[in-house]
Amino acid sequence: MIIQQQGLQTMSLQNVFAPVKKEYDASAKPVVDVKMVCSEEERPRMVEIINRLAKSPRGLETLEVAKEGGFEFGFFHEETHCYGACDKAGWWVKLNPNAPDDKLVGTLSHECRHAGQFIRGAHETFGKQDVKSEIIMFRAMEADAQTNAVTACYELAQMGDVGPYQIFKRTYPEIEKAFSDALKANNGIVNHDVMTQA
Repeated sequence: MIIQQQGLQTMSLQNVFAPVKKEYDASAKPVVDVKMVCSEEERPRMVEIINRLAKSPRGLETLEVAKEGGFEFGFFHEETHCYGACDKAGWWVKLNPNAPDDKLVGTLSHECRHAGQFIRGAHETFGKQDVKSEIIMFRAMEADAQTNAVTACYELAQMGDVGPYQIFKRTYPEIEKAFSDALKANNGIVNHDVMTQA
């Protein structure tokens, strides 16, 4: 289908709805000097995502833990159906390059939290427990990582970078609602109790 408007050039609907290509600062340096396994083209985007997350105190902490643990940061090059992943065996954190940056900021926080969990010994007993214990451990790790992500996204929203929080709220409404309800009950102060409720 083609759109024709007076005084404007003709363009297809595909072009109208195509994602806008963002320009990244190729000279920017990461606030946390993590090891990146990225192409030269991908590196500025990864730096921007890292630097956005690092503006959150929670995000900065998780980035530093992942860095100190020796995790490498990169993008998936094969097709994937997830926004990101953290691999203990390969010591890497990867993001889906097809996802928007606002989503990847929270995803990076989530995956860096998993890196910290692995550094602190999570999964050493994986496969050695009964099924019930395995499920409980996995769910606890995911809950902890999601709480870390919503907290970092909230901190960024408080500083004016609202995109990651809006995406988190849309993607995980139940978690965000529990977080925001607990936050209201705690007079807007994020603490351990608020994070536990999330």
